[in-house]
Amino acid sequence: MSPECPRCHSPHIKMLNYGKNIGGMIGAMGSFLFCLQTGTPRSLLIAAPVEALPVLLRHMAIGYAVGAAVGNVIDTEIFDSCKCLTCGHSFSPASTNRL
Repeated sequence: MSPECPRCHSPHIKMLNYGKNIGGMIGAMGSFLFCLQTGTPRSLLIAAPVEALPVLLRHMAIGYAVGAAVGNVIDTEIFDSCKCLTCGHSFSPASTNRL
């Protein structure tokens, strides 16, 4: 069910998802750096870059998924991640569940 604006009760809501997007990017970059620090992909990058690319991408995808999941919780519980397209009011999806 899509949230509605607590101020004007409009169903025209835009989800901003700042936490999800930023969390995903931090997770992807963190896992990429961790992957480079462990040493295994570094040797693959030098010897066989074509074989190292899937390893790095897989680690980055896992990091992005974890970061996006954490960011989604932050979006839902902390940030005002919904914006009403009718009146411009910003609110959190958790605030609409409490009403």
